[in-house]
Amino acid sequence: MDIRHMCRSAARSAASAAQAQKRGYIGRARIWDESELALLRQHRHQPELLPGLLPARSARAIEGMRVKLRLTRAYCPWTGTDLAKLRRIYRTMPTAYLLAEFPGRTLKAIQHHAYGMGLKREKPPYKRTGMALLDQVRDRCHAEGYSMTDLDEIASTGNFFRRRTWAKRKTVSGRVVSAAIALGGQVEVAWPDRDG
Repeated sequence: MDIRHMCRSAARSAASAAQAQKRGYIGRARIWDESELALLRQHRHQPELLPGLLPARSARAIEGMRVKLRLTRAYCPWTGTDLAKLRRIYRTMPTAYLLAEFPGRTLKAIQHHAYGMGLKREKPPYKRTGMALLDQVRDRCHAEGYSMTDLDEIASTGNFFRRRTWAKRKTVSGRVVSAAIALGGQVEVAWPDRDG
């Protein structure tokens, strides 16, 4: 893109903005003037009065501008102490504890900020199947941080674990044994004594 194109584009944008300001509309939406914004700020704690004070604005437009101006609830920035606490407890503590530790913040807000910091919660262990060998293989995968897709790749079992094919069989198959060996385990067979 050359400089002449950028200059023309900027000039067109400026002309369009000036025309919108003169008309008072952008497309079909009316531009908010300073007196309307002042009313929003003045009655930030009394939102029920705003439709009567701004009859030319719909309830949806009023609420949208309140959100944009951060007037819907008190904006509370994250402090260094909050960030340190979040880093320390986010991975392991239950959600009820997180909400109690950060009053005034929703769970979604906490999760969003933790995601931005690169924090992730620990995955819960796999559910019990009732088959001892399979449960041991799944426990090992959880400890190593493997998913069932990873296990299929490691043990070369196709889609056996990923698609829960084992759930239909209710018996230990050779693929579970292959997975146990691929994860570095040993499978032993024990025979009950017939003498006693």
